[in-house]
Amino acid sequence: MPKGKIRGRRPALRLKLPRTPTPARLAEIYADLLRRPNMLGCFVGRKRKGGRATSGLSVICVVREKVALRDLDPQREQLPREVTWQRGEARLGRLSIDVQVLSRPFRPAAGPVAGPGDGVTLGASQATVGIALRHPVFGDVVTTAGHLVLDTLGEVTYPADQLPQVSLASAGSGGAVFPASALKAVRSATADYALVRPAALTCQNLFADQTPIGLPYTPSDAEIGAPLFVLSARGTLPASFLGVHGSLPMGDNGLMQNLLLTDFATNAGDSGSCLVDTQSRSWGLLVGFSELDGRLCSVFISAALPLALEGAVFL
Repeated sequence: MPKGKIRGRRPALRLKLPRTPTPARLAEIYADLLRRPNMLGCFVGRKRKGGRATSGLSVICVVREKVALRDLDPQREQLPREVTWQRGEARLGRLSIDVQVLSRPFRPAAGPVAGPGDGVTLGASQATVGIALRHPVFGDVVTTAGHLVLDTLGEVTYPADQLPQVSLASAGSGGAVFPASALKAVRSATADYALVRPAALTCQNLFADQTPIGLPYTPSDAEIGAPLFVLSARGTLPASFLGVHGSLPMGDNGLMQNLLLTDFATNAGDSGSCLVDTQSRSWGLLVGFSELDGRLCSVFISAALPLALEGAVFL
């Protein structure tokens, strides 16, 4: 037997625990940190040392400027050295705090843009812009609810001389309404969206023309209960995650599949709205609502679906 080898049973496999808190716990941590003055934002990222990123994860606290500890009130202003959370039955997870200065703030594009939360109108019907995409065929477009422009199930690419005309109101336009054209609409067991090209408006993934939204994210059952937000034309609507991989009858679409469910947070006119988490990742697009055991819930298709079907990328 080679030196150093010991006979016996192999050690039991250990369950790999997550390195970060659950979205719900992370939202609580962020809320606590953001109560401090001078704080602008938070995210989980690589700790920086000597100006270079390390391999370790930290909760990054973004501030206007760094202030010496002696000038900060220990109870109200100083940040903790680390945050903790329950990680497994008998372990605490820990992430150190790293403070970084926001040296170049995010600024929206000059002038109004078309993106999440903007309102779309066709005749007497209304919906909401969900995502801005760069499409391989149609160029820069925004998504909205497919049932806004398509009355029946199917997939329609409209001829150039027969594009349904819609009105689009950008949140940054001061109430001005811009013309737009519906290029394609899809309604099926897994999709309900339309692609719209606005006139005289840049397409960008901004909410209320101020806050950028992130890339698409496909959640799992581990996130059930997580706090979420619906970016609708009525503003930011809070919600919580109820279910994933859903199959439910949804109006004229019949039995829809691969649905995401939240508690009821939406109204008529919110269809097409983007569902995001506390990290601004895009989860889904609103297609309607349902009622289960007398409890209303809002229903979404996966945000990645238009990308998979169309070959488009987020702007």
